[in-house]
Amino acid sequence: MIKLGVIGAGPNGTGNARNFAKYTERCRIAAISDPVLPAAETLAREFGAAVYENYEHMLDHVDAVLICSPNWLHPEQSIRCAAAGKHIWCEKPMALCSADAYRMVEAADAAKVKTMIGFSVRFSAVHQTMKQRASELGPLVSVWSRRTAWWPLEVMKGWRRDYPKSGGLMSEIMVHEIDWLVDLCGWPEAITARIASRYHNHPKDNEHVWITLNYPGQLTATAEGSCMSPMPDYYQGATGEKATFFTNKWGSELYLQPPTDKQPTRITELLPDFDKHAHFLDVIEERAQSVADFRYGAGITRLAELTLDSAIQKQTLPFTPIY
Repeated sequence: MIKLGVIGAGPNGTGNARNFAKYTERCRIAAISDPVLPAAETLAREFGAAVYENYEHMLDHVDAVLICSPNWLHPEQSIRCAAAGKHIWCEKPMALCSADAYRMVEAADAAKVKTMIGFSVRFSAVHQTMKQRASELGPLVSVWSRRTAWWPLEVMKGWRRDYPKSGGLMSEIMVHEIDWLVDLCGWPEAITARIASRYHNHPKDNEHVWITLNYPGQLTATAEGSCMSPMPDYYQGATGEKATFFTNKWGSELYLQPPTDKQPTRITELLPDFDKHAHFLDVIEERAQSVADFRYGAGITRLAELTLDSAIQKQTLPFTPIY
């Protein structure tokens, strides 16, 4: 029985705890830590878990941790948990800069603990199906994502409006889009980007992001994301030399468009969602290799970092995976 400790009793911590708790024969939520004790106590009652104000005090009582705390806390918490020999599920963003991400990799490698980043977009049924059937499109030419929303400024307050703590929209949302683009297309060779924001507390404040990932040959992948768009929107697609896959407006349906004037065909037999929570338990039990470990996450962190550097420098920047 794997004993799990949750760091952070907010929405992410609550959602992840409930998803893992479904596997009653494999794991249990043994401890909840949050400096806001009423939040920790409320969540702990749901699972009969122990409560800790300081997460380090619970490490002797768990086998693995779910790091679901505010963004800027992830690196140091991960490094300390690794040093204690605990397997680590870390919510995205893994880190807000690649230097911290590499420190996390080194700590996990030194401790020989299992790791996973809690990406989500690429694990959906639509994206699993798109990846498995990508060969039907022929050589890829263009892959794209557009994800926009409206977050009122009065909601964007506290640490979420503080770039050094949040990373902005890039870290909150766009790392998910970069992750699925990389999962489908592989690592790019260069990146070009622009950013915009309603406030300017930091040069890298970002609430609207345009990203172009450049690949060898003719493939280009693009992603646009926003939390300052009055018109919410969300869709993705991939075009090859033979056909195009595209989703409906909210990404729940997948369609195949051949190069004719025929109507597109809805793909009704989708692969199931990839169960990332069960997968992490498999990883801990050494039944599988992590599909999104710290080494992979460091690459996504580096791409996110280069996105903002490209926007600030107003130039295309080369990318080389470190691992």
